[in-house]
Amino acid sequence: MIVGFPRARQSDQAVRLTALDRVVGWMAEQGADESHMHIGAIMRVDGPPPSLASLRDHVAGRIQHAPVLEYRLGHRRRWWEPVSGLGVDVAAHVEEMPLRPSADALAAAAAVMRRPLPPDRPLWALTLVHGYASDQYLLCYRTHHMFQDGMSVTATLETLFGNRRLARPGSRPIPRKAPGPAKAKPKHQPFDLGLPLRRCARWSPIRGPLTRHRTLRTFELDSRTLEAVAHSTGASVNQVCLAALTGALRAWTPRDWSRTAPANDRRGLAVAMPVNLRSPDRDGALGNHVAVLPVVLACEQESPQRQLESIVAQTQARRILRHRARGRALERFMSYPVARVLFTRFTDPCYLAMVVTTVRVAPGLTVLGSPVRDFLPCPPLAPGQHIVIALTQYGPKVTASLLADNVVPELDRLEACWHQALAGLQRLTPTK
Repeated sequence: MIVGFPRARQSDQAVRLTALDRVVGWMAEQGADESHMHIGAIMRVDGPPPSLASLRDHVAGRIQHAPVLEYRLGHRRRWWEPVSGLGVDVAAHVEEMPLRPSADALAAAAAVMRRPLPPDRPLWALTLVHGYASDQYLLCYRTHHMFQDGMSVTATLETLFGNRRLARPGSRPIPRKAPGPAKAKPKHQPFDLGLPLRRCARWSPIRGPLTRHRTLRTFELDSRTLEAVAHSTGASVNQVCLAALTGALRAWTPRDWSRTAPANDRRGLAVAMPVNLRSPDRDGALGNHVAVLPVVLACEQESPQRQLESIVAQTQARRILRHRARGRALERFMSYPVARVLFTRFTDPCYLAMVVTTVRVAPGLTVLGSPVRDFLPCPPLAPGQHIVIALTQYGPKVTASLLADNVVPELDRLEACWHQALAGLQRLTPTK
């Protein structure tokens, strides 16, 4: 099935790779295979699975609202260019994986995420995973991180299975200033370079040699507790999630934070949090437009309240807006060599132990009339990293995805510690 589009001159539609796009491509070359830099999402859908033909027809009908899906690597890997000829071959991008009844669907989906993406066509694929249950199936969207970042993935799926419409890539540049009225700056702003200069605390889960084999684990957090804590403390749901993660990491590896640990190591755990640089229409959802916000999780603190206060102080809107404005200014002029140095530091677990990211998804997604019950993020695990954590807020649900090298032990216990830490934060809410 070929989907064509009305075209202007190709030179008018080509979009230059950002410096970060090129850095991500270089990172992919450092791993055992390119799939270390694959990114995507798994949607769990209620209802009997559709036929592959009907799914392809649906995507073909919606792809005109997501023109990003027709772009491929072009001249000398420096430009994203629309496919020439008749357009996108939807049949080559939308596939299926039938399973035996009661098979482990999530493990199969994780295996799908590792499948290669042919470089001579747009770097995305949508896989229907079905057969493991009669009343449920999975849709796995995977792409190369060089092609799309996490916000782009979300925007694309909101377009294919929701009501969003994306602009053609490159048609609306990132604004020079954040929208909205200017606010008076405080007289004294603390100096905030935004670049980790000090090595982070020694953390046992990232000390072992990498196996280059990965495990994906997903679970749902108690949204009612998250909302209750957020309401009573004035924090956001995401800040409560991060505070609970702080307590969970402390409980997961207690020796790292005990009094017997070296004094230099009994400090917070520095992590990297991506900051979206896109304009409100997400600029066509092509390429990478992110900055990195270093945040220190106060794992050395035993008090859940102090852990939450630390998160709130570091993730205030003022700080995020300042980093976004700085990132947008630098993005226009940053060269590839400079970007490579910066993001090599940002992905070095000696300075930032891991990446922790959060994505909000528009509610009410459907696939051919069947509701999407769960939206599970699939983050990339860059070469040299041991673990990455992604949080998704979809409707009333908050889901955590942990992708870790197999050298990282006891991921199931980290899940249990996260639930326990959230229960500890619940004690901050007033009793009736």
